[in-house]
Amino acid sequence: MTQGETIPFSAVASALRDSGARVDAAEAHGSLCAMTCLLGPAAEEAWLGETLGGKAPAGGAPDVLRSLARTTGASLAAGDMSLVLVLPPEDAPIDARAQGLAEWCHGFGHGLAAAGFDRIGAAAAAPVVREVLDDFAELARAGVDAGDVGEAGEDAWSELVEFVRVSVQLVFDELADARGDVPPPVLH
Repeated sequence: MTQGETIPFSAVASALRDSGARVDAAEAHGSLCAMTCLLGPAAEEAWLGETLGGKAPAGGAPDVLRSLARTTGASLAAGDMSLVLVLPPEDAPIDARAQGLAEWCHGFGHGLAAAGFDRIGAAAAAPVVREVLDDFAELARAGVDAGDVGEAGEDAWSELVEFVRVSVQLVFDELADARGDVPPPVLH
């Protein structure tokens, strides 16, 4: 798997379910992206520990999740906008996709907190990061009425997903200086 690619939503969902995780694929990927923004390569172990609650998963789940973590990290580090969000597939109903994006955004906020964002202090965080967090909090509360969606709604959906992708890359870039100063979280 190369940067710009990702594991399908269904494979991530299965791996999480098989591992006993209590988080869905979209929320887990949002958390992974946030932790990667702050911790860089150290995010993989921290995210697995946070997502799996310190449990050793059975079967091939760790390989799927580790591959997702590495691909996500490589995509963000490349800085070429190759990040692919793990969201319900395009053939899913728009309300399911919107719910997935809301969960993804919620996961992003959770991931930054779990990675120790508050420990770097508000002064160290660029204002743009706070703005993105505010935007994502709004998106996490958003909903959609599937009956009101047509071609214009699908176009708006694509623009919203692109906005999130660009915002994540922006946060990754803005936190570059802080990334080396934040120790991975300690799981209890």
